[in-house]
Amino acid sequence: MNDLHDKVVGSWFGMAVGDAMGTAVKSLKPETIRQYFGEVDGYKDVRPYIGQGIKQYRMQGLYSCHMQSALAVGDCLLKNKRAGVTDFAAALLQLGTEGPENHFGVYRHPEGLFRKAVEMLNVRDPRLPSDQNTNTGCFPIMSIPLALYHQKESDELTRLCLETSLMMSRNVWEAAGSALAAFTVLRLLQEEPEEGENPLPRKADAWLEETTQYCRKVESTLQSSFPEVWGSVAEGGGFSRTLEGLRARLNKGFDELMEWICHNASEHVKIPVHYATQGYVLTLIPLAFVLLLKQAGDFRSLLTTALNMGRESDKLGGLMGAWAGALFGFSGIPENWKAGLVNAREIKARGEHLALQTPPKGLKDLHLLEQGATLKKMEDERRYVPRKAKKPVMREAFANDPWSDGDEEAPLPPKDDIAELRKFQRDKSRKKRDRRKNMDWSDD
Repeated sequence: MNDLHDKVVGSWFGMAVGDAMGTAVKSLKPETIRQYFGEVDGYKDVRPYIGQGIKQYRMQGLYSCHMQSALAVGDCLLKNKRAGVTDFAAALLQLGTEGPENHFGVYRHPEGLFRKAVEMLNVRDPRLPSDQNTNTGCFPIMSIPLALYHQKESDELTRLCLETSLMMSRNVWEAAGSALAAFTVLRLLQEEPEEGENPLPRKADAWLEETTQYCRKVESTLQSSFPEVWGSVAEGGGFSRTLEGLRARLNKGFDELMEWICHNASEHVKIPVHYATQGYVLTLIPLAFVLLLKQAGDFRSLLTTALNMGRESDKLGGLMGAWAGALFGFSGIPENWKAGLVNAREIKARGEHLALQTPPKGLKDLHLLEQGATLKKMEDERRYVPRKAKKPVMREAFANDPWSDGDEEAPLPPKDDIAELRKFQRDKSRKKRDRRKNMDWSDD
């Protein structure tokens, strides 16, 4: 049997595994994934495909900003069991400093909305809901360490999940999705696999009914405790209605469920949604529920099924990795996936402390840990990824020179070097005179 300790560590470690594997194939279509990799059954090397569908270098086995944000929350809880959003904000801001050139601190592959949410914490009180209203599914993963540390449902935990999400986005659906992500982890910690198989497809209806009831409770808390954000979307109760609609259709086939998820999300966000793997909390979490409640198999099959769908695979992978890890435990994660994860030892150690609810001992400082991984990624990128030669750019002073033949290889000397500047101007004038002499002035 998987004991609670093994399951807590499995959920924490599985979240990092899912994020890291999903980061490699983020934004790719399922057809492209099959063409390049066959299937996502490990940490993929993307170097051969950069410029052919993959725009950025992604280091094998290295997780993204989503797991980094969860690490920030987890470290705060380990240092102070009463940590709240003020502590979380400080930790997130710290990761946004002292990184490589052209990086947002030590964060890796952050979306613009993620970066904006973190930067805004520097100029506003994190105890108040953010001015940013996004429902892209960026922030539910931050509630996972809260569930793993507290390990039982409570009003205090629900409120902390909501406050953490609202710190980043004032969107009601994003907040409800964050609370649901944590609640699902708690429920899965109580489940026991049957001979290594997912037991949930047999009791999917009752399981989803319980989840829907909890969602209504969350929405009631949002409406009463955060009335200033309840009207941030047209239908504050859209998430519970989404779960009700999903429950009514659980007997449908997979393709039909995917089509309904897209249709339902389109009606709520008022933008056409064509794929269940698009970046909306109202697509990604219902999709994760479908995979959890309809897909048989073990940790490997649950996660690979999700990742092979591509697109927002880092978000979906992190969520499914956490849920599958909570169900099957650390012992259920394939050994080669454990060994291939960057910073595996430090991540597992943090999971051990979360499971025991004990202060950190001998753990490497989080900023230094992530700084080292980001610098290593940059070094590998310079070493392995060929860079295209940049075209020479003419100095602004001569960019529109009608007499120029484009031969501007000589750089403009510094303004304080008078002698060289005069020589440069004399050479420039001489070249122009020579060109005038050789030009054909006759009319055709």
